[in-house]
Amino acid sequence: MHTQALLSAVPHVEPDSRIEVQQDLDDADAVVTEAVAAMGRRLATPGLPGLLDAEVEAGPGHVIWEGTDGSGRAVATGVYLCRLQAEGKVLSEKMTLLK
Repeated sequence: MHTQALLSAVPHVEPDSRIEVQQDLDDADAVVTEAVAAMGRRLATPGLPGLLDAEVEAGPGHVIWEGTDGSGRAVATGVYLCRLQAEGKVLSEKMTLLK
C-alpha cells in the first residue's frame, strides 16, 4: 500500500508569533513532530505544549509551535525546521518565525 504524508508550516504574525504545522496523512499512524534550529539543534520536542507524539487518525490535522525552546523561552525571529515522522518517513519543512 502506498502512503503519503503531507506537511506544511503556516506562520502567524503578531500578536501570536507562533507557527501552525499542518499534516495530512493517508493512514492512521504514530506521529512525532518537533521544531529544529537550522543547525540541527532540537528546540522543542514531543511532550512540550503544542508538539505531538501520538497516534493520529488519517486525514488533515495540525499542531501549534509557540516559538519556544525546550525550556519555554521564546526563540528569535528566524528560519527553523519542522520535522515530522510518520508512515515510515521523515519529512522536513522550513518554518519562518515572525515576531
